[in-house]
Amino acid sequence: MFMVVLGFSSQAQVPIIGTIIGKVIKAIDLKVQRMQNETIWLQNVQQVAEQELSKSKLAEITAWQQRQEDLYAGYFDELKKAKRSITGLSQVKRIISMQGEVMTAYNRFAHTRAFVSEYDALLANSVEILETLQVVVGAGMTMKDSDRITMITTLRDAMNQCLKNIKSLNEQQVSSAVANARLKADLQFVKRLNGIQ
Repeated sequence: MFMVVLGFSSQAQVPIIGTIIGKVIKAIDLKVQRMQNETIWLQNVQQVAEQELSKSKLAEITAWQQRQEDLYAGYFDELKKAKRSITGLSQVKRIISMQGEVMTAYNRFAHTRAFVSEYDALLANSVEILETLQVVVGAGMTMKDSDRITMITTLRDAMNQCLKNIKSLNEQQVSSAVANARLKADLQFVKRLNGIQ
């Protein structure tokens, strides 16, 4: 009888234990699902926090970059202005130097009667260029730096052309003088050959 009671009671306990184990498994499963949901929620919160931190850092980097651009833009503007001034100054020096060359070339042959008017016209042109340059670089004339540089460049080109013209005129003088000297030498040679003094 004891066996029967035991057998009966163990058979009756099997469905109860199965039910309890099933409930425990479901409870554990629910607990695991809750933990997974909490983990997913925490991961989402972490992603949002990381995104906000990234946005914050990106905003800081962008602000820093903008400050650097503003700072260096000012420097570059100043450098451009300085470059324009230096360019203008070097062109002014070149114009004055070319005027000196014009004067030297003028003084070599300006006394020749055949070309006096051409030399005088070229010299007057170079003086006019210098007078215009004086007005352009003077404090009394207000204009943009770029316009001033353009005018100085135009005056430099004009002075360069004036110098070329006077050098060309000098070359003509030299060629003419050489041709005359050859002609005289040839004439003297022919006279000596023929015994004519």
